[in-house]
Amino acid sequence: MKVRVLIADDKDEIRAAFKDLLATTEMEYLVEASSGEAAVQAAMENDVDLVVLDVRIPDGDGFWALESIKAREPTLPCVMHTVENRDTCIARCHSFQADGYLVKGSDEETILSVLRSAVGKGY
Repeated sequence: MKVRVLIADDKDEIRAAFKDLLATTEMEYLVEASSGEAAVQAAMENDVDLVVLDVRIPDGDGFWALESIKAREPTLPCVMHTVENRDTCIARCHSFQADGYLVKGSDEETILSVLRSAVGKGY
């Protein structure tokens, strides 16, 4: 069974890159969102197994979206995706109960490792 993924990022090219990458794996690019509010709505309306959230997404930032999703679905794995590679941002992600953290521009192996770890699959 494929892992169904929601990708929330305001950049079309980022969502497209995730879609292309996931097409080569056991994961399925199920739905996308381009704002924090749309991410929360999509997570609640679709049967997703994993959410990837941009930290700096418009219309409610990624932390707001993460908090909103975790309030409704506390066991739904969420990975934060950002250009920031600072300890303070990483700590904030963990304080908001993120299940993983990705720096934009990471190589494909790193991305897949973080996503797989978040969903707890031993691939």
